[in-house]
Amino acid sequence: MNRRSRLTSVLLDKSVVRETLRALQRLESGQPLPERQFFSFAAIDLLFAREIPASITEQLRHILLQPHIASAAQALLPHLSVLTPGRYCRRWARRLREEGFSPEDALILSHASFGADPALGIFGAEVLLTTDYALKERFERQFPHISGRFKRMTHQLSLPYREATLPDVLRPDELLDLLHG
Repeated sequence: MNRRSRLTSVLLDKSVVRETLRALQRLESGQPLPERQFFSFAAIDLLFAREIPASITEQLRHILLQPHIASAAQALLPHLSVLTPGRYCRRWARRLREEGFSPEDALILSHASFGADPALGIFGAEVLLTTDYALKERFERQFPHISGRFKRMTHQLSLPYREATLPDVLRPDELLDLLHG
């Protein structure tokens, strides 16, 4: 794993945002938090407190703006940037689908490597934060093969795409350990 001393950017997937929104609702009503909600909320809260850039995809932003979710999402949206698909994002997602990743998983992983927010100068994300343990397990199990394929692809690209990296895929509890460690 690629654990740098200073975390520079995190892409949040739908599962961790969903758990955080559920945690906010439960906290509002004074209910205790299940483990996934607790860790998701704590991880995102710490990212915001430390001003570590946190991003979502345009698709997730659209979901968060839906009327039935929008009021709860207002606590998160001001702190999030939106990564739009950069050049080669679709190509990398297609290659990940060829490796057996679902279209949704391939898309979020490709955003972590080739997504961009030019206004903030963000290109890709160092960490993909998820509570989707199947995604994390598959990515880690296939990492040697995926990494080789990624290097072959990026080696042929022009800058800045040649400098794209694969993210670390972390659960919220792992991110908390990293930030506290």
